[in-house]
Amino acid sequence: MNHELALENERYAQALAQAKDNCQRPARAFLYDTVETIGMRYGPTFRNPSCLWDLSIPSWSTQPRSTPPFTFCFHRISGEDQSLNEAVVPFSFDHIFVSAKISTVPRTRLHGYSTAQRTSYNTWKSSITISEDLSEPMIIMEGISLASDVDLLEPLQIKDLVYKRILKSQDNESVLDRLEFVCLVYIYRCLAWFESEEGKAHEFPPLPSTEFQVTSEMESSRASIVLSKSGDVTVQMVDRTGENLSRIFTREVEPLQVMTEGDLLYDFYRGAFGTSSNTNVAEYMGLVADKSPGVKILEIGAGTGGTTYHVLERLRNADGTSKAAKYCFTNISPGFLPKAADRFSADASIMEFKALNIEKEPKEQGFSLESYDLIICANVLHAPRSIEEMLTHCNK
Repeated sequence: MNHELALENERYAQALAQAKDNCQRPARAFLYDTVETIGMRYGPTFRNPSCLWDLSIPSWSTQPRSTPPFTFCFHRISGEDQSLNEAVVPFSFDHIFVSAKISTVPRTRLHGYSTAQRTSYNTWKSSITISEDLSEPMIIMEGISLASDVDLLEPLQIKDLVYKRILKSQDNESVLDRLEFVCLVYIYRCLAWFESEEGKAHEFPPLPSTEFQVTSEMESSRASIVLSKSGDVTVQMVDRTGENLSRIFTREVEPLQVMTEGDLLYDFYRGAFGTSSNTNVAEYMGLVADKSPGVKILEIGAGTGGTTYHVLERLRNADGTSKAAKYCFTNISPGFLPKAADRFSADASIMEFKALNIEKEPKEQGFSLESYDLIICANVLHAPRSIEEMLTHCNK
């Protein structure tokens, strides 16, 4: 045992010596100013490092005590390139060792080094080693996991953080213009079908003068849209509904039947234009779950599961488990539930699928009151007859 400990101390001593050779630059004030711009403020007590590998125990006006030196080092986990660009706090450790020999004498010189690796776009993994005489480590912390803490952020900071992490849309305005033209063609054709509406057609921008020109430009527009990131499924949905508008208006076919055929509606909500809000919701849910694993989530009006998909993916841990303890998928129509249960079978251990009409008392529909930590209402608040009544039921 003593031999193994000696070898371990030797390994750390070599690492400390190498850190001393590599990290001789002064710890200038601008380093603290840099991390302050992302919300990590260090007062005088925590500005004890004098160079990039050297720090000292502060003097205290009260009785002698030792403040963990690693407290002074968290701002250094970003590495030499200052790649940490958002405020983070530690939330777990793989291994911690604190020697009983650690000094409590003020101004004792301590030496240490840290390493950091970004394990995902929203978490860091770091280690810190502190020594007094370079021969024996006093503090060893390994596997320090860090992430943003939403409880410490203002609403605008949360908004900026979420938007920063979501990939910008690759669909430019010209593609959206083409999509608008395709929709306009279907609208014109539908208006033409309504003879009584022909008198109002002049209020819209004119289409090309011949049917051939209309068809040609429409096909060109569709081809441009399909090439964009979200265009294929969007064009499919526009074509599907546009070609069936007359049948929908005469009630020969239900709109939902048209859109769900071949699972098109499910694909549309997952990746069409305008669905970036789903990833924004998912990122915020992930930030909350990073801080409070085991959250219980209720989604109201989940429909095809477009938002559900992104939230569950964001909550997934590296080992396939979820940060959520329970996720209740609800919809006013029970017809969506079997399909959703099949689609989200990978998370079956946390999933529940229930019918819920939020315009009625949840308790009368089998729901326990005050049993969820988070409630998701994506693209559903506009649907009820009384938003006030719906929000009252949500608060229960």
